[in-house]
Amino acid sequence: MTFKMVWKSTGAPVEYENPAEQFRFIGTRAECHLEAAVSVPSTYGNEIFITLKAGVSGPVAVSSSDGSAADTLTQTTAGSILQSIAQQINAVNWVQNGPVVISAAVVLPNQLVITATPGADGNMVAFYQTDNNGSSRLYFTASSWNLSGGSSDNVSWHVHIDFTALGWSNVDKIWWTIAPALPNSQAYQPSEWAMVVTNWTVSSSPASKRSLKVAGPGSVRIEEDSTWVSTSGYWEAAPGNDPVNGAFAFWSQGRAIRAAAAGASVTIETHCQYTHAIYVGTRLDTTCGIVSATLDGGAPVTLDCYYPMATTSQTRRLLFSGVAAGQHKVVITLSGNKNPSSQGWYFYFDFLECAVATDVPSPTVTTTTVGVATDFDTDNTYKLSPERLVWNIHRVQPQ
Repeated sequence: MTFKMVWKSTGAPVEYENPAEQFRFIGTRAECHLEAAVSVPSTYGNEIFITLKAGVSGPVAVSSSDGSAADTLTQTTAGSILQSIAQQINAVNWVQNGPVVISAAVVLPNQLVITATPGADGNMVAFYQTDNNGSSRLYFTASSWNLSGGSSDNVSWHVHIDFTALGWSNVDKIWWTIAPALPNSQAYQPSEWAMVVTNWTVSSSPASKRSLKVAGPGSVRIEEDSTWVSTSGYWEAAPGNDPVNGAFAFWSQGRAIRAAAAGASVTIETHCQYTHAIYVGTRLDTTCGIVSATLDGGAPVTLDCYYPMATTSQTRRLLFSGVAAGQHKVVITLSGNKNPSSQGWYFYFDFLECAVATDVPSPTVTTTTVGVATDFDTDNTYKLSPERLVWNIHRVQPQ
């Protein structure tokens, strides 16, 4: 091992004078650094540990004369370690991977502050720490701790669902499940509970999207067997309702037609006295293809009738809106194309409707002998949300 003393000027001026010795010195202050070179021929015990002195944070470049790769020394502090931990916590997508959304921040010199989004659920988040530092020079003051202070009392909850981002272009219904609070660090014990909802409001932007509209007075529905309907190409009767074999087809007037060959078309003559929108009654299924529709020979619109098995349904789809009153001609043609996931090219034609949108009308007749079906096994009961079922009963107004 060899040593070398290195003096480096700090730039600070120094003046020294001794009249008795007739000596005077004017210069700058210097610091002395000791540099060491180590050579250990043995294959054992050949490590050297270099520690930066207090107050020196680095980075300091170090190298070796034996050709080893250079390295950099940087002072490790509690703050730098906590910054790394905070970055790892903040990099996690807690919306998808956690019970609550949490974030971390560092308060120098040695505090890590973890915050959860408001709510009592944050109190269930616990943290544990372990270290593998044999010298025990780096550790948290507690081995475990829980978040605290979260409360769900007197708070406002805002639920935002972006249907476009989720790819939900056809939503039949959404329900809100309310459950009792989970106990913290305890097994759940069944118990009765209640929730009181007050000042309930529902709004949308724009507000016109909130109100339910129906095909009101002046609307015209044209069935598949109407004299205003003509077909070209091969068409056949669509399968009817067969619940025994798992086929549910609730067609308007109990019937519909279908085609699968490219170029087959159906032409519908329409007559409506008011400005209206035109809907086609059809079926969305795993074996359906893509059709195009024109209004009075104008630009075609495309309708993809494929839907996954879980969402097969008889439905209506908007073809044209803002159609002027009077006579028009709609032509729907099978394009011969289909969704890559579809297993066929079928198009089902049930009806065409010229819908004059109005608010839901009040019942014109009330009765004391007929009510809304609310049996436990009726689709109109258990497949509807409670509030919609109550709304249906209210609108029918049975006496």
